[in-house]
Amino acid sequence: MKKALSLSLSALMCALSLCACGGKAPVPPQPAAESAVSTALSVTEPLTEPVTAPVTEPVTEPVSEPVTEPATEPVTEPVTEPVTEPATEPATEPVTEPVTEPLTEAVAEPAPEPTYEEETTKTGHLLKIIDGVAYVDGQIIANKTYSLPQSYVPALTSEDLGDAFPVTPETRVAFLALRAAAQAEGLWLFSVSSFRSYDLQNWLYWSYVNRDGQAAADRFSARPGHSEHQTGLAIDINSCEDSFEYTPEAAWLAAHCTEYGFILRYPKGKEEITGYMYEPWHIRYVGSRELAEAITAAGTMEEYYGLTSVYPD
Repeated sequence: MKKALSLSLSALMCALSLCACGGKAPVPPQPAAESAVSTALSVTEPLTEPVTAPVTEPVTEPVSEPVTEPATEPVTEPVTEPVTEPATEPATEPVTEPVTEPLTEAVAEPAPEPTYEEETTKTGHLLKIIDGVAYVDGQIIANKTYSLPQSYVPALTSEDLGDAFPVTPETRVAFLALRAAAQAEGLWLFSVSSFRSYDLQNWLYWSYVNRDGQAAADRFSARPGHSEHQTGLAIDINSCEDSFEYTPEAAWLAAHCTEYGFILRYPKGKEEITGYMYEPWHIRYVGSRELAEAITAAGTMEEYYGLTSVYPD
């Protein structure tokens, strides 16, 4: 038996020596159990490693990353921002501002409505009071009974009058013709006072009241709003002194002013009717020679139109 074992070891050593030198040696037979195990090992190892590594890594990583990221970012951000911002801002701003402001201003301005009164005078003329201004047959009336609003200012001009006192354009044309006619006879007529505003008349009247007392001032100066000078149709000629009555200019004015559409507004002896003392310098434009002559024939505007001239107090 020892001899047999010695032969086996010799054979094994020879086989190992041949393998190390690159030659082929016969494979010794293996027991069945070892051969099965060896076969199982040779099958299991190569199947496990190549199947697990290539299948798991390429499927999990490339599928998860490209699908999740691009789907979330491009869809959420671009849809939310452009829809929310432009829809809210332009709809609120342009609709609210332009509609509210113009409607408020346009409705507030025309709030005051025109006032109108109408009656027939004692002589059958139609008296209309429109926005506080009295008219009879189209003539503006300003006396102690009828006043003008503080805001009333007519269209005015002072061109070529030779002075700084304005009147209405129609009054200017008539006065220039009147002055030219007087000048042709060697007389010079000029204005020393014409249009006066409500505020200027207020200052002037109370200056006279402080100087002479109210009763005296009421005979020759109108209270604010009651002055004919505010109409732009009245002119004081040359001098507002009593001495003017005795001048050739005063005589010519009284004789010829109606030819140019003027009247002496406060004639002599009519203070109880007009409310003012005689003023030979104060003329009033009424528009036509026919009307001026008719009023002069009646005496005063109050008598011709059937009006009163009395302060309410």
